[in-house]
Amino acid sequence: MTLASLIGGDEILPKNIIEKIEELIAPTLNITTNDLCRNHSEIYIQGLRNRESWAYQMLDSSAKLQAGMLTGNMIAMGDFDECISVANVKTEFGTFKGKHCLATLTWSNGSFLSTKELFKSLQMCVDQNMVGSNTAIFAFVGCLVILSTSYDLIYTGNKREYYLIFSIYTNGKTLMSIKTTKDSVSCLHGLRFLSICWIVLGHRYMVSTEGPAINETYGMEYVKHWKSMLIANSQLGVDTFLVLSGFLVSYIFLKQMNSGSRETFNILKYYLHRYI
Repeated sequence: MTLASLIGGDEILPKNIIEKIEELIAPTLNITTNDLCRNHSEIYIQGLRNRESWAYQMLDSSAKLQAGMLTGNMIAMGDFDECISVANVKTEFGTFKGKHCLATLTWSNGSFLSTKELFKSLQMCVDQNMVGSNTAIFAFVGCLVILSTSYDLIYTGNKREYYLIFSIYTNGKTLMSIKTTKDSVSCLHGLRFLSICWIVLGHRYMVSTEGPAINETYGMEYVKHWKSMLIANSQLGVDTFLVLSGFLVSYIFLKQMNSGSRETFNILKYYLHRYI
């Protein structure tokens, strides 16, 4: 039994719809240097023409125009599970697998200033060979963490400091330590704590505005109300850290100058130390 017979008709998708999809994919086929991507895209179009269930799944799971656009619903997520369920489709060019991707859709009439963002995030179900992967980067960082931590825990001799940069053990102890020195300005700790809490609160709401919402325009009205002032002005917490940094830099510099040390002040060395 075919998908067409289950739905009740031979023409699930009109031919003009398939032609529009082909027109949408065609520019990518002309510029891509990935032969597998090009071949699988053509197989996807052919699958739609032949009414293959896996091709219809990919199309069905991709995002489409939805309700609430006039109230700010500009993120169309599609169906993640349906997309990745397209797996192990055997083709003459290899295995075809669905991958859930997010893209930004814009419209322009030729002028940079007139460019409009139609969708902040539009989900498309494509073949996994059409997109890259960050797996290698995460694997590389993970290896550095494992090697650095292993060196820290196993080696008992005089350890080189730069080998411990990615050590979970050493960095964890430093982050969790509450020890202070006689040169610490302890009165600043409370100000730091309050500032970071304020910043985290503001960023929590900021992240929410980037997520799927059908009433984003209501948020614009909310920030005009006095109740939102604590959240809307949380960026001032960043200014607090800038003031603290300037104070501590000046404090350390003046203390060094008044220490009676004969060492001359080296501006290049100073900036290099602050940068590192």
